[in-house]
Amino acid sequence: MSKNKMFSDGSSRHPYPHKLPEFLYHGTVASKVESIMSRGLVPRGERPATDDLTSPSVRDYVYLGTLNRSANHICRVMEWNLAPKKGIKDNVVVLQVDTSFLKKHLLRPDEDWCTQWDAAPPDYVESSGTWVFEGRVYPDEEEAQLAATGELVEWARRCWYDSLVEEESIAYKGIVPPQAIRVVASDEWDRGLRSLRARWAAEYLGMTTNSEAA
Repeated sequence: MSKNKMFSDGSSRHPYPHKLPEFLYHGTVASKVESIMSRGLVPRGERPATDDLTSPSVRDYVYLGTLNRSANHICRVMEWNLAPKKGIKDNVVVLQVDTSFLKKHLLRPDEDWCTQWDAAPPDYVESSGTWVFEGRVYPDEEEAQLAATGELVEWARRCWYDSLVEEESIAYKGIVPPQAIRVVASDEWDRGLRSLRARWAAEYLGMTTNSEAA
């Protein structure tokens, strides 16, 4: 889809009603599964973002996607970030979420889908070395930008279905309950997921080898 002003009023271009598929998915690592099955999928809040390859995710959301999107995302994060940069050795896991447990009014578009618009930029206050957005003061630009991105996502909240169709991913502003979740794949026993992880590892190795040669 071309990035334009088609959605200038924040409304969806897809006809209503918007229906969720029966299941969505979430990629994670094996060491987190026990906690997830006890507490549910919880927005990251003040925890650091797992994926620092792109801009940090908004703190208030859980991210869900298609099986393909979720599997690719967690394998890429593991092989491009967690394993080589942080020395984390873990299995990757894909969780299936029964969408009948989700509340539709908490669905949001993924902020990656919202990049067709520019978020209102925060202001830098030189005298204090802080950043201000919507009257709130933030200690650094990243936190202020996260606030600006979160506001953009809230403005575009009616476009969650567009995000699911076009980005294969949505955000959920709440906790996904444990009873909605089950493990459907782990690279410990799923050959397809193991192969996918190996492909991302090889791609990362190729990039770093080319970078060193240059």
